[in-house]
Amino acid sequence: MTTKYSLNKDKIRSHYFLLVLFIITVQMVSGQSLYEMPENIRTKWASPENPDARNGMGGLENYGRKGRASVSLEPGDTLVLAHESGGTTGTIRRIWMTIGDKDPEMQQGLALYFFWDGESKPAVSAPVGYFFGMGLGKMFAFETALFSSPEGRSYNCYIPMPFKNGMKMILVNESGLVQPSIFYDVDYTVGDQHDDQSLYFHAYYKREDSTHFRQDYEFMPLVKGKGRFLGVHFGVMANQELFADSWWGEGEVKIYLDGDDEVFTGLLLLQILPAEQNGKIPR
Repeated sequence: MTTKYSLNKDKIRSHYFLLVLFIITVQMVSGQSLYEMPENIRTKWASPENPDARNGMGGLENYGRKGRASVSLEPGDTLVLAHESGGTTGTIRRIWMTIGDKDPEMQQGLALYFFWDGESKPAVSAPVGYFFGMGLGKMFAFETALFSSPEGRSYNCYIPMPFKNGMKMILVNESGLVQPSIFYDVDYTVGDQHDDQSLYFHAYYKREDSTHFRQDYEFMPLVKGKGRFLGVHFGVMANQELFADSWWGEGEVKIYLDGDDEVFTGLLLLQILPAEQNGKIPR
């Protein structure tokens, strides 16, 4: 099945600078003590064994012993990772995934799209590798509060993602190559009651073939409304003719808040510096 949400393949295959930016235009789901029993909430688990996360439908093949631990994905095809019908409230709790072909082109060509509450426009639209923090298609071990890859071979996301009227999470193979194996779990609850202070998770993806001297790179365009900024993943391919392997990455991140125009509110001491000026893309 093809999809109309396709990322630009030229952007995917030949990139110089890229990022995935995470924002939540919501408050995080409130925590609960582990010894407290939540009311009217059910846990669900979508996987290749049980893609619809139905009760009593997991592990039916091969006597319950990894009969369908993974699925393959042909070029242009779509895999529904998890879904709930309209009228269902809930919260995505954890996403785990690993893939057989981990080449950079595949990490860039497999695209994630998340939809909340029956919307036709995805709230998340990003390549798999960059969504999970693997910049420039290189796998490595790391661990943060929101993402991790403990052994450098898998993808984990722990960000709570509320929905109030159904959801759909899909993976589209836009690489032009066959992905032989996709292993995944989407762990979530249904029945969660979200009020007006519970907001929606969004991810913004962008890349440029080259940055420009003394021109700030824009992580995120202007966003209107109330929300919380969670962070950003970014990767840089330096101009090796100018910097070799010693690009230093110093500078400032400028954060414009609540009507800031020429003068910004926030200043952090790390920024993407111009990596080249009208140069070629290093391969």
